Amino acid sequence: MSQLKEQAKSPSVRFTNWANFYSFDVMGDVGFSRSFGMVEKGEEDEMIKLLHESMSPLSIFGHINWGLNLATRTAVGAKALVDHIDWTSKVMDERAKVRTSSLF
Repeated sequence: MSQLKEQAKSPSVRFTNWANFYSFDVMGDVGFSRSFGMVEKGEEDEMIKLLHESMSPLSIFGHINWGLNLATRTAVGAKALVDHIDWTSKVMDERAKVRTSSLF
């Protein structure tokens, strides 16, 4: 709320940005056990920017199964997608270890 109050001093506020910041922070907390801190920073996290970049190859190659397979194996035009998949895998492995160790 303090961020929105600060933004309210401007002539206009793009509320959709703030709704996205909040949504991704909550998804980070729930899915990865870590917030992206976007509400606090007032800007997109680098991983979220990478997520948005990674969607381009999907829009192009998503209709051609072999094309997406080729793009992700060679990383030609799909580097952001491959980087995001790698990051997600690493973070999910970390989360699984925390969850498993907390059960015992």
